[in-house]
Amino acid sequence: MLQLNVLELLASRGITNPQRYLVKQGIPYYTVSRLVTNKSRNISFDALEQICLVCKCTPDDLFVWWLMKKQ
Repeated sequence: MLQLNVLELLASRGITNPQRYLVKQGIPYYTVSRLVTNKSRNISFDALEQICLVCKCTPDDLFVWWLMKKQ
């Protein structure tokens, strides 16, 4: 399963309140809320680019891949 890793990325950079930080950087509250609660099922390229610019990272840094076993 592919999952966004925004909270861990910001925590590793010393950001203690990621939601407030991202909103102050101009990312819409709704988008930030969905990202930090991991309830986002999709993300636009514009939002992805904006987050990468704010976090000074690449899209590769924002995602983590979890392998799940078939049952």
